[in-house]
Amino acid sequence: MHGHVYDPKIPVIAMDEQPVRLFKETRTPIPATRPQARRVDYEYERAGVANIFMFSCPLGCWRRVSVRERKTKMDWAFEIKILSEVARALSRRLEIIPTPKHGSRLNIAENDLSSLTVQCVRHRRFGTIEELRVAVEA
Repeated sequence: MHGHVYDPKIPVIAMDEQPVRLFKETRTPIPATRPQARRVDYEYERAGVANIFMFSCPLGCWRRVSVRERKTKMDWAFEIKILSEVARALSRRLEIIPTPKHGSRLNIAENDLSSLTVQCVRHRRFGTIEELRVAVEA
């Protein structure tokens, strides 16, 4: 992308996605007492998988992130539909080019998603997709 001039009529948009496992806490925390702090016996049960979609337009200085319940072809198609509504500057023709297998470092969205994961997803447990959405939006 070095040396390219940004043309809003022909934006270059990178996309990546990542699954996130959801876990529900199965034990109720023991309330704090005067001599004892609040105690939590951490036990979780799996609560399904959510999927984060990341679209990034580095030359246009914007990105869009969404969290969906699944990662199906229909989910992907819906995300593309939203993308084309949000980025109205997209031409009528959308050309989708997969990132080469050994060229993932070129995918800016993958880098953005990696940063998002480190900052708000890693080392945290989300019981519901709504909790994950709130964290991602923040």
